[in-house]
Amino acid sequence: MPLTDARLLWLTVKSPLLILKVIALIHLHAAWLWLVKKLPFRRKGDDIPLQRNLRHPTPELTGRHD
Repeated sequence: MPLTDARLLWLTVKSPLLILKVIALIHLHAAWLWLVKKLPFRRKGDDIPLQRNLRHPTPELTGRHD
C-alpha cells in the first residue's frame, strides 16, 4: 500500500482513537462486572510498594514466610 499524505493523516487520526477505544472498552467491562456480575468495587490500597512486581510477589502479599 503506498504511503500517501492521506494515508499518513488517517494513521495519525486512527492511533489515538484506537487507544481511546481500548480505554473505553476496559471501563465498560468493569461496569458490566459491577452491574451484572455484582462484583464489588475495590480501590487500590495506599501501600504502593506492595503493588509492584506482582509477577514475583513479596511474602507480605502471599502470606508465606519461607
